[in-house]
Amino acid sequence: MKRNLLRYCAFFTLGILAGSIAMTWLLGRDIERLTYKTRTQQEELTETRQQLSELKASLEAARQKPYVRGIDARIRLAGELTDIEEQGVRIELEKEVKERLQPIMDQELATLNYWLIPGMVNGRVAEVEGKQFELHVETIVVAEILGLTVRARFKPPKPVL
Repeated sequence: MKRNLLRYCAFFTLGILAGSIAMTWLLGRDIERLTYKTRTQQEELTETRQQLSELKASLEAARQKPYVRGIDARIRLAGELTDIEEQGVRIELEKEVKERLQPIMDQELATLNYWLIPGMVNGRVAEVEGKQFELHVETIVVAEILGLTVRARFKPPKPVL
């Protein structure tokens, strides 16, 4: 009886030892995998932080360079229109002028050829509400918000003979 008890204790102890070895082996692989993953993520984090600092530096440099951020077009209408017509026409003509000047948006002021701006608008004919208006630039202010004063003259339709 005493021998059987010792035999069962020995098998029980061997089972505990075998289970411990198996658990250590399995957990060791997981710990190794997690350690490797942590190390690669730390390297990625370091690289991402470096890229972020470079982007911040380039953004700061870009902010120091002025560029065209917007267009403020003021329309002076020449011709006889009612107040309500005048407001609607003015809004549509401002949109038209901004569309024509869209290619110069986001250009640096230092490289902007401001001599070409009047040519983009002068002499152009815009049709609003079935009426034609000839556009002529009177004033240009070259800054981050490009300012223009544009005279819009009503072109009466040509008489049909």
